[in-house]
Amino acid sequence: MVNDIIVISIYAPRTYDIIDNENINVSDGYKHEFRFALGMCISNLLLKPFSIFFIYREYCKTSVTD
Repeated sequence: MVNDIIVISIYAPRTYDIIDNENINVSDGYKHEFRFALGMCISNLLLKPFSIFFIYREYCKTSVTD
């Protein structure tokens, strides 16, 4: 999870600089693709704690020893 945050914090500003630079011709498709990918990364980070909690709960249910 920390690795995901570090990667987003390093590469997102660089890509925004490339996209917003008027001297570099970047197609609209690339801009939309980047924004979609960034949105999916952020939603994955938001949902990851919940999925980890539910996986841990299922693990505790199945690993109960009598």
